[in-house]
Amino acid sequence: MHADIKYLSIGLFIGISTTGLLLTGMLLPPTVAANLPTGTATSSPTTQAPLPPSTATVPLPTSTYTPTPTFIGPTLTPTLTETPTVTPTVPSPTPTFSDTLMGLLQDGYLSQVGPLELRDQIRLYETSLKYVRTNTEESRLIGEQINGQGYGAPSDICGPLSIAILQEAGIINPDLDSHDFWLLNPDIWDDRHLLSKAFTSDRFENTHFQVKLNKVDWSETPLYPGDFIYIYAGTGGNFEHMLVVNRVDAEGRAYAVTNHKTPNGFIISEVLLYHPGNPDVGIFQVWTARPNAELGSTGFAGFEVWRIRVP
Repeated sequence: MHADIKYLSIGLFIGISTTGLLLTGMLLPPTVAANLPTGTATSSPTTQAPLPPSTATVPLPTSTYTPTPTFIGPTLTPTLTETPTVTPTVPSPTPTFSDTLMGLLQDGYLSQVGPLELRDQIRLYETSLKYVRTNTEESRLIGEQINGQGYGAPSDICGPLSIAILQEAGIINPDLDSHDFWLLNPDIWDDRHLLSKAFTSDRFENTHFQVKLNKVDWSETPLYPGDFIYIYAGTGGNFEHMLVVNRVDAEGRAYAVTNHKTPNGFIISEVLLYHPGNPDVGIFQVWTARPNAELGSTGFAGFEVWRIRVP
């Protein structure tokens, strides 16, 4: 009798213990992360979407002008000019290259002179900088893009380069073939006719200045943005050249992106053409200086200008 009670008690104890363990397993909360598939990301309820940037970066040039006949256009580097207030729901506007050029205008790096409208002057300058190359091989490659494979030698790409800049800037007819202006000579009737098609008399005025480049008073006879120039070699010259004025600064100094010879070969860069207050500065002075003849001499028979007419 006592043995039965003893075994009954033991069985009852085991049953109660087992039941307790089962109930404990059912009531304890499972671990959620352990049941997620490997690699599944969990999100935090406090994570917020990133806010838009609180500043607008306007790329203004940091270089200052150095009066040298081979001055290269500025490298546009990010420089903060202001910190506009931006709300999280309104993104700040993206600054454009034209916005930057307007800043250059205010700083005197560009000036609004001549008959070409300001927006066209800005577009012309922006366009011209696309063709700048710092060595002979890169200049040859861009020359071939303009003038065709095998015809990109930077020593004689001046005509097609000038026409390509004017076309892309929207100043002359984009349907013209820039290759036709390769080695152009205005004294040849067919080439003169080609010039008349590019610079039609209803939109452009044509003036021939029969005075040496180094004898011109540029304060009295300035060049303007958009002017297409043909320079005649004359006696003592060994090449003729074409270029387009891409900008004039606040001091009246004129510039062009053109091909020219350097001690390391021909390149395409922005050069200072002349300084109206200093006749010894500018590539026009270099091209008419006898000691520099090995770099090329021209301009002894004057030059010709095609300029857009005043509206």
